[in-house]
Amino acid sequence: MIYAIGLRAEFFNGRRTVRSRPDRNLRRFAQETGGGYFELQENDELGSTFTRVAQELHSQYLIGFSPTELDGKVHELSVRLRNQNMTARARRSYVASAERLSSVPN
Repeated sequence: MIYAIGLRAEFFNGRRTVRSRPDRNLRRFAQETGGGYFELQENDELGSTFTRVAQELHSQYLIGFSPTELDGKVHELSVRLRNQNMTARARRSYVASAERLSSVPN
């Protein structure tokens, strides 16, 4: 689970003011791993963003399952909630690999 924070930047390059946006892959990487992505406008937003991430991590649930077939293939994964006031963060896929399962301690 990866949480990523992208910060928009505005700077003068010697000729003009340049505005840059964070790399779009940050959002994709965070979502695919089940984490969260936050895009900030100002450095002042960092403290409240770190607080929000900490709150999410302290109030999370861990759901596990064992696939019936260990075929070594990538499978899609979806987690949905009935409570509309809650947000589910989960990775989008998993590999049903016998190697990986055997390395998990009991």
